[in-house]
Amino acid sequence: MFVSVIKTDRRQVRYRDHPDVRRKAVQGLNDLLEAKIRLARQLVVLDRDKAFVVEDCSSIGHFGVMHGGDPGETRQFCDVGYALEAFPGLEGHLRAGEIPFRSAVALGRLCRTEGAIRPEDEWIQAARTSSATDLWRAVRARIEEVQQGVAAVSELTIYVTEKTRKAFDRACVLESRRARTVLTRGQVFARIVERILDLEDPNRVRPGKRRLGPTSELPDSRTIPQEVRRLLRKRSGDQCEFPGCTHKVFIQKAHLGKSKAAGGGQEIQDLGDLCDVHHTMRDAGRFQLVGWTTEFRPLFRQRSGRVLWPQGGSDPPSQ
Repeated sequence: MFVSVIKTDRRQVRYRDHPDVRRKAVQGLNDLLEAKIRLARQLVVLDRDKAFVVEDCSSIGHFGVMHGGDPGETRQFCDVGYALEAFPGLEGHLRAGEIPFRSAVALGRLCRTEGAIRPEDEWIQAARTSSATDLWRAVRARIEEVQQGVAAVSELTIYVTEKTRKAFDRACVLESRRARTVLTRGQVFARIVERILDLEDPNRVRPGKRRLGPTSELPDSRTIPQEVRRLLRKRSGDQCEFPGCTHKVFIQKAHLGKSKAAGGGQEIQDLGDLCDVHHTMRDAGRFQLVGWTTEFRPLFRQRSGRVLWPQGGSDPPSQ
């Protein structure tokens, strides 16, 4: 095998040429890029038409999980699909290596926020000349501007413990539920700050200001005991219990067996946490409860007869 030496200022580097291996590696990378672009264009069609519900999936990320993929990575490919549609010249820049795939994901995230792209913008040029990190920073700033309805936002970098970061992620879920829409992290931060100032800043105290909304209670016949709610949250992790679904914000208490009208109870064995999509599917008979695992987690059977195992939406391992 031919061995050569490159002399540098401080050292000598010995290398082997491997022309066939290099050629195959380059071809493999080109094929991988083609596959990524093709997958991105396919996923955006499934996402726009909500075709993933055919397989009882609640989102494009859930669709990825059910087919052996990663939910975050699947959403990223879908973002690229939206970017390819919004910026016709993007595909050529990707093939030429002028725009990295991560930057294309950022452009796609921008496309999915209504009103984030303005006529005077030159996002393709920014993607070509900026690093992916800088582009993501600009995209996140624009999304926050649109979501918060302001002309400009300021970047704030803080360092917290892992415990605090996880607590803030939980706060984002709870605050989004309260707002009945998915909030950005910037919006959640602003709402928390405003709430603290409303409670603690004497300059904000105004006579007669009401802090809580209506407190009307549900009829007793449909009240779920707090202990049952606590046990249900512990079992579900406070997210949708349908295997593979990652929805955490819009969660509903659903009767997994009999409905309330048909005599269903309000105990832990009667109820489950489902997202609004899977609650609707359950009521439509798309799947049904067929039993429980030894850890008392629900087992669902689809209309095809397939029983879904709780961990990752796959069948239980063979004994």
